[in-house]
Amino acid sequence: MKLLFNFFMIFLLPVFCMGQDFYDQAQDEVEQRNYTQAEINIIKHLQTHSQDLKAQALLGEIYAYQKAWEKSSKINKQLIKADRDNADYHYRYGGTLGLWAKNTSKFQALFLLDDVKHHLKRATELDPKHIDSRWALVQLYMELPGIIGGSRSVAEKYAKQLQEISPVDGMMAFGFIEVYDENFDKAEAYYLKAVQIGKSATTYQKLIDLYQQTEQKEQYLLTLLDAYNQTDRSQFLTQFLEEEIQAFRMTDALKAKLIKRIDASGQQEHSQNINRLRRKIDSF
Repeated sequence: MKLLFNFFMIFLLPVFCMGQDFYDQAQDEVEQRNYTQAEINIIKHLQTHSQDLKAQALLGEIYAYQKAWEKSSKINKQLIKADRDNADYHYRYGGTLGLWAKNTSKFQALFLLDDVKHHLKRATELDPKHIDSRWALVQLYMELPGIIGGSRSVAEKYAKQLQEISPVDGMMAFGFIEVYDENFDKAEAYYLKAVQIGKSATTYQKLIDLYQQTEQKEQYLLTLLDAYNQTDRSQFLTQFLEEEIQAFRMTDALKAKLIKRIDASGQQEHSQNINRLRRKIDSF
């Protein structure tokens, strides 16, 4: 069973009260990836503060960071029992159940699947603007085989809901659907719209990934520079510099387009990499 659940990324939520030593220390330990010590401290804290939902939520996240999906699921289930109307708790529970399903046997994955769907859907019902749960459902319904409930039409339903909440997320979701069905021209159109709306590193990266996947080398290289010029993110320069283009036929027209984009950047912060990039292009 193909279950990727790429959108079930568990991030620290800004719920910790700064100025409280316990939460400051726990957050620092998580940010430093000192998960074992953070786990020990939180469990000790919960022994005397068993109703502390913030601490429980953080413990669930720590288990998720360690890919201990079963443990994380149990914590998130407890959170739902404490607050059944919390959309984030349902999303967390459905998400960690999904990742548990991905990493267990096919038989157990099927057993978990109904709960995954139920809690993700419940998150959308509780919060009409909950983006993450809708993204998860788009991906889930595209990746599940039809025989066990996969459905493009259901995925499109949640993509439309995303579009109403956030136009850029809607375009990205429809792009994901078309990529999954290998309708790459349609996917490109959606990702281009997402770039026009969002102009963010995330939207550009999806378009760049599509060009790389479909081996559109010229568009791939040009979009890397467009992404850098728009976002000022050095990751795009690095990606270009690391690209193996020796076997790619660099035409004079393409070289001129690339140089024009470099000249348009006007960025001084990454001047060393820009000069390296110019020399790399000039060498062809």
